Amino acid sequence: MNEDWTMHIEDGLITPFWMILGWIMVVPVLLAALRKADWHDLQVHHTSWPFVFALIALVVVWSTRAGIYPGLNVHLLGAMILTLMFGPALALLGMATLVLLMTALGVGGWASLGVNLLVLSLVPVGTAYGILKVVEKHLPGHFFIYIFVVAFIGSALTIAATSAVVTLVLLSSGAYAWQFLVDNWLISMVLGAWGEALTTGMLITMMVVYRPGLVRTFDDAHYIKGK
Repeated sequence: MNEDWTMHIEDGLITPFWMILGWIMVVPVLLAALRKADWHDLQVHHTSWPFVFALIALVVVWSTRAGIYPGLNVHLLGAMILTLMFGPALALLGMATLVLLMTALGVGGWASLGVNLLVLSLVPVGTAYGILKVVEKHLPGHFFIYIFVVAFIGSALTIAATSAVVTLVLLSSGAYAWQFLVDNWLISMVLGAWGEALTTGMLITMMVVYRPGLVRTFDDAHYIKGK
């Protein structure tokens, strides 16, 4: 089974219900993200270029295509990395930008754009940020917790949540049967989650050690000082 590093749902796979629901759910959140995004912070802390570089790197990764079946692709997503580095608003806008760029390049389709924005931006970024906030509230503020639980395990859970939503969309649209999804995709998503977790964990570890200023959600006072 070949791997495809994107997970766009292609035109013709989903019902009009999901096309409309995708836009209904995504548009208000994207507008809110535009209002809340701290563009000034990108300039003050000189993180605008890292933000652009991160998006370019993800475009390259998402463009590496060797797919299996339409809409069924193991992928490196990058939602947790963007969320931890730049916060939820900028991460959401960044992921949405990636979806738009890939659609313009012919990946997925314009008719499915709303649902692709839902499953590839809103769901993974929302999951990533939710995991971060739950960990901050309920677990001790230690460096190990941030790296292993948030960055590593959190990335795997983000992939799991995204995969679950894609599965729901495809099943409810009648695109594939449940057993077909199990045999041809869901098992591979376990490997995809491991790759995402390992990549995110290593990159975040290197950044918080050598360039902690690039990781907006990492607070030295909370995770290191006084421990």
